Amino acid sequence: MPLHPRQGLRIQHKRRRSKVVIASARAEDSGRYECVAESTAGHRAALAAKLLVTHAPETTTAAWPRQEAPCPISEDFCMNGGTCLFFETVGEPACRCAEGFTGLRCENKDVTSTGSAYNRHRGPFSCKLGLSTSYYC
Repeated sequence: MPLHPRQGLRIQHKRRRSKVVIASARAEDSGRYECVAESTAGHRAALAAKLLVTHAPETTTAAWPRQEAPCPISEDFCMNGGTCLFFETVGEPACRCAEGFTGLRCENKDVTSTGSAYNRHRGPFSCKLGLSTSYYC
């Protein structure tokens, strides 16, 4: 279900970064939040997080365990020199691609790569929890 702004919840867009800000999280804000990004070249990336609000203290933050765990599957899951990572929040392996490669398993050669993580044809797609229950994507 798409997220729609309401009082106390807003979606901020700034350059290549968007974030959801929940000013004062309530029980009804609990649920699964997913950030989906798509580059102009059509590459998609997504990351999800579960938010559980059990009571309403003065300031509410949600846990976002971003520690990278060793990949529980074979070493060759990621192709072309990519590094396999496992994030418990998402519950599945992901690849950090070597420069010049893209795709879920780094299977595509990025012919537009100039060495910058902020290339105009592909974005740095990562979602992370900021302070005050803000999700950056």
